[in-house]
Amino acid sequence: MAVCRRGHINRTMILHEVITIALDYAVELEWIDSNPTKDINPATDEVSILFTDFMLEWLEMMKSCVEKTTLASYNSTVKKRIVPYFLEKKYTLIEMEENPKYIQDYYQYELNLGLSAKTVIYRYANIRKALQYAFKIQLIKSNPADRVERPKKEPYVSSYYNVEELNILFQGSKGDPMELAIILAAFYGLRRSEIVGLKWDAIDFKRKAITIQYTVTEVNLGDGNGNIIVEKERTKSKTSRRTLPLVKPLEDLLIKMYFEQKRNKRLCGDFYYQDYLEFIYVNELGERIKPGYLT
Repeated sequence: MAVCRRGHINRTMILHEVITIALDYAVELEWIDSNPTKDINPATDEVSILFTDFMLEWLEMMKSCVEKTTLASYNSTVKKRIVPYFLEKKYTLIEMEENPKYIQDYYQYELNLGLSAKTVIYRYANIRKALQYAFKIQLIKSNPADRVERPKKEPYVSSYYNVEELNILFQGSKGDPMELAIILAAFYGLRRSEIVGLKWDAIDFKRKAITIQYTVTEVNLGDGNGNIIVEKERTKSKTSRRTLPLVKPLEDLLIKMYFEQKRNKRLCGDFYYQDYLEFIYVNELGERIKPGYLT
């Protein structure tokens, strides 16, 4: 058995040498940019995969594993931050495994740019998850991200408007397209995705209640098609699906908006958008307000 295996390896080595010489000639003639056999160990079948290539392959795989909003976040982090940093360094997966400091250096680089620890922790989560998959499919023997110090997250201290400032804001936004968003944010602390996703059937004028259960988000998947709108019949968590009291300022505004939309629909006729009749936050032509507008 040992003799047979040795003979097999010798034949493989000879074939590898012949293919290497042939591909070197192809590089010399500029038919190809580089010789891929240089990254292969014919005795062990090991292939040196660049860390950046693996991250992009992992990102492609995630398309069928996570929601579009999550994929958009991964895409932005991996393609705009992680890959550009590691691209010129040309580290392989094996080198990353053997040198966890490469990951630590990246975190420090981001912190030195002035990014918050919270943001860098998001980068850490992406790198660790991808490398955990590499470990799972046995491309590496351990996850180097588990051997580095994660940045310490600073406690979040929120800033908010006081009563006087809110009253000034309410007065200044009367009649403005932002008025609904301001009232919903001020009284309920709604996310902009929840504000844009609010539908008429979520309002119970008899019981004086408003139910938050639908979201509309604008994301970019990095596929060259620009931003897309993602609608979800649920909110971020179970606690986000909630029923709240309908406060008088909001009730008055909603009644006003309801009749305005009826009038706009009648005036615009066939030119009025029919796709968003169930949504509250639309413009004069019936087009839904985009989440980016509220930014």
